[in-house]
Amino acid sequence: MSATVIGFCLALACTAAAAAFFDGYKLKEWFDAEARVENGNPQLADRADASYLIGYIAGVHDVFVEIAFCPPPTAKLGQLMGVVQKHLIANPEEWHKPAALISAEALKQAFPCK
Repeated sequence: MSATVIGFCLALACTAAAAAFFDGYKLKEWFDAEARVENGNPQLADRADASYLIGYIAGVHDVFVEIAFCPPPTAKLGQLMGVVQKHLIANPEEWHKPAALISAEALKQAFPCK
């Protein structure tokens, strides 16, 4: 990866950190809602929150794929969500960080670019 691309990614990450709408706490809420929907016991807003989660992870993928992480072409959205959820649960000290950075870091660790 060229120094220009790395510099751009770092600048983007700093900008995202300053202007984040969602953090790790919100990601955790969305994952909890998604689990309740999957278990057949959703609360009032859970279906919407689960949909937000799906769209959010898909968006992080579409913005950062081949830049910050490189999943195989056979990777499915559910797998990407599982990677982010596993990272989120294992690192509660990061929940204050922007959700996009947490998600991108989780995917980067699981699917580093060569």
